[in-house]
Amino acid sequence: GMVTISLKQGVGQIGLISVCEHQRGRGLGRLLIAAADRWMSEHGAHSAQVITQRHNKAACRLYEQAGYQIERLEYFYHFWVAGHSLSKC
Repeated sequence: GMVTISLKQGVGQIGLISVCEHQRGRGLGRLLIAAADRWMSEHGAHSAQVITQRHNKAACRLYEQAGYQIERLEYFYHFWVAGHSLSKC
């Protein structure tokens, strides 16, 4: 598994967290979050946050079990547009 962490102005943030699919369900995600929380605290964070997608039920459940709570919901819309040819003229 892996977790990325950042710290800015006293707020720690989990960026990415991932556990190999065949290793899930063994508590590794909880251990990664606990390690991230410990690192953030040791480096001066007064709070921590994580941004995830609400439809990612497994991630939401993992974070909620670790004590994280929904602070706010924001909606982002993505638009895909066709690119142009990169071939040389």
